Amino acid sequence: MKKNMQHTESFLKGLTTLTGLPYKKVRQYAKENNPFNILEHPHIMEPNEKQLEKIGLLNEFIASYNLLKIYESEKKITLNSSTVSGQYFLALLGGMKDKERFMVAFLDNGNNVIETKTMSEGSVGQAVVYPREVLKYAIACDCRAIILAHIVVGGTLYSSMAEHGEIPNQCNSKANYEVIALGEAVVEENQDSCRYTHSFQI
Repeated sequence: MKKNMQHTESFLKGLTTLTGLPYKKVRQYAKENNPFNILEHPHIMEPNEKQLEKIGLLNEFIASYNLLKIYESEKKITLNSSTVSGQYFLALLGGMKDKERFMVAFLDNGNNVIETKTMSEGSVGQAVVYPREVLKYAIACDCRAIILAHIVVGGTLYSSMAEHGEIPNQCNSKANYEVIALGEAVVEENQDSCRYTHSFQI
């Protein structure tokens, strides 16, 4: 009950800030009535023309947000395996050969992509990675997990370093915020198999 009152109070404060309606009047109405009526039936608050216009804009924004959320949820990209992740990064990076790029996919609880960002661009053979910047962006995204381009892309092939055991699943050591310089990531192909070579400097 207490949490509900806190949310109601927060809603009313936001509503008055965005619409210009008097807080005391809004709060008094909400004590005995559904506060959503203020948005759905704004004339009950006897708003002036400017306040009514702001309420209308707020309602349009809420409606657009709800529709867009439904639309976006239907076309979410889910990275739930190294194969899917590899294909995803291959689509993004496969045709880029002018320089090394270090990309990060930030994921929610369902492994859906919140955002994919190029964290650094380097020369033809290397890209410098700043772990602090990756962590800062991960916190800003409020993400549950991240996929670094430990999916190495070269030409039309990709390799998961985690899948090949080159990245530990758990790290028991203290966090290290030193710069990581990624060296060459070479994908070599012959008739029967593909060989992946990775060179890293920490």
